[in-house]
Amino acid sequence: MQTPYGAGAPPPRRGVNPWTVVGIGCGGCLLVCIVLAIAFGAFAGRVFRGITSEVNTPTVPPPQEYVGLWKGSEGGMLNIGSDGRGSWSENRRSGMTSSNFHIDGGRVTIDPAGGKLSVTFGGFGKTMRMDKPPTEGPNGREMVLDGETFKHVGQFVPDKPAGGGPVRSSGGSDGAQ
Repeated sequence: MQTPYGAGAPPPRRGVNPWTVVGIGCGGCLLVCIVLAIAFGAFAGRVFRGITSEVNTPTVPPPQEYVGLWKGSEGGMLNIGSDGRGSWSENRRSGMTSSNFHIDGGRVTIDPAGGKLSVTFGGFGKTMRMDKPPTEGPNGREMVLDGETFKHVGQFVPDKPAGGGPVRSSGGSDGAQ
């Protein structure tokens, strides 16, 4: 059958080519791939630098008054060992949502002069503002980090980390954990 477009030829496509929206033809595809490669490279570089700096830098033992198991008033749990290793666990609930964050076997860095305490693993972790260093009170030893009061509840427990892996983060919207 003969058509105005030639024998057996389909009619020309109408409308906008979807790649034209992204960029000019496949040049847009190339641009997206380059941006993704740069973002992945930056992320991988941060992880690699964090891991190598933790491996190459010895841990510094924390001051003795920080060592032990600490329970926060808002769900945080901090476990600090005398060797400078420790764990952090945070379980937060707000209405129908919940979030969990765990670091086990991380490096504990305490900077009393700068007012910071951090637990990191591979360059990722939690850094907290030290509002009040450990002091002995009527109810035992306590400290305040990021506005949350932590009470000393026991000795460092190396076999019982706060979470369940080196670094773990999750969040949900149904309140279930």
